[in-house]
Amino acid sequence: MGIKSSESMEAEHPIVKTVNGKKTLYVSPGHLIKIKNVKEEDAEYLKNYLINHVNKEEFIFSYEWSKNDICLWDNLSILHMASEIKNCKRVMHRITIK
Repeated sequence: MGIKSSESMEAEHPIVKTVNGKKTLYVSPGHLIKIKNVKEEDAEYLKNYLINHVNKEEFIFSYEWSKNDICLWDNLSILHMASEIKNCKRVMHRITIK
């Protein structure tokens, strides 16, 4: 099966979602292609604005890994990105809790 790149998959999602009663932006810089029902020139401005907003320093959490650490996050409301882990083997396991 393998992992498909975003180039071969399409999905439509709302930009604003409510998670546990709080509004959150669902904007992924690598996957936001277009904004529906917005003129192309306005959509490009809005896209850049939103991507810059979610990448503000005040929203960034960086974790300093140590041997045998485990880190969990909520995919519905957290934009995450892998960072370099020196002298360690990275092992990922995905779990879903309903």
